[in-house]
Amino acid sequence: MKHLKTFETIHKTPRIGDYVLCEEKDTSNFSLNYFISSNIGQIINNRGRHNSYYPYLVKYENVPVEIEKRFENGEREMAENEVLYWSDNKEELETIINSNKYNL
Repeated sequence: MKHLKTFETIHKTPRIGDYVLCEEKDTSNFSLNYFISSNIGQIINNRGRHNSYYPYLVKYENVPVEIEKRFENGEREMAENEVLYWSDNKEELETIINSNKYNL
């Protein structure tokens, strides 16, 4: 079991460079929903909360061909309420994906 050390900081909002696990809320495209909810992206730009409804630009790797047109160079804008989990440690999010996969 992991424990927080006293010198570690907890961020209330995702920052550039953080890994994120998101959920697509504005589409009925099953392939897109599945890809975004089961893959980890990385925030490459944070436009700020007051600049846009989609403040986070998230980069994804290995985007399937059938949904590639919904991304621009593997990047997708995400709203604040679509970002479910974030961490500077990718392995923590992989644990969440695996636990969801096996209903743990």
